[in-house]
Amino acid sequence: MKTMMTFDKIKTYCKNWKEKRFWRNPDHYLVAIVLENDQVYGEVKGELAILTNIPKPTSGYFYKDIVKVTGPIGKQFFRDEEIYEFKAVGIFRKSNLPTFTFDAILPKSQDYFYLMDEFKGENLQVRYKWSPNGNPTVWEKGYCTANSLKEAEKILEQFVSKGEGRRIKNINHWDYEIGK
Repeated sequence: MKTMMTFDKIKTYCKNWKEKRFWRNPDHYLVAIVLENDQVYGEVKGELAILTNIPKPTSGYFYKDIVKVTGPIGKQFFRDEEIYEFKAVGIFRKSNLPTFTFDAILPKSQDYFYLMDEFKGENLQVRYKWSPNGNPTVWEKGYCTANSLKEAEKILEQFVSKGEGRRIKNINHWDYEIGK
């Protein structure tokens, strides 16, 4: 029995190692992935792409999903750089990393970057509408990834506790938004 558990651990380790190695050198490091009702950024290798941003919950895709793509189908600008667009045609493998929604008030423009850092520190992602000219007193919708609702709440609570005037409410699993 113990030998079987050890074998399973080795098998899982090798699988994870091979996947990390595969994505170490993508064909394109930054591309736009066009989904049916959204667009996110990702990396492309061959006919596969890994989603490196959080898609909207209604898209049916999740952060770090590996999707089949066709393209490039065009180009667009990302800041000052021209990047390729690829179209997602299906899911190759789901990440099983759930998306959560929340409402936030970030009173200072740098709070947006601190929010991103909280999630990056846990190897997770956050998507939040931010503008340097935005109104810091208006509740804005955000999306985040975490392994569980409790983990999302914990990270968001840590973020709020580290800055004055930061507020978070309505932390929910992504399908809560669809039911509204």
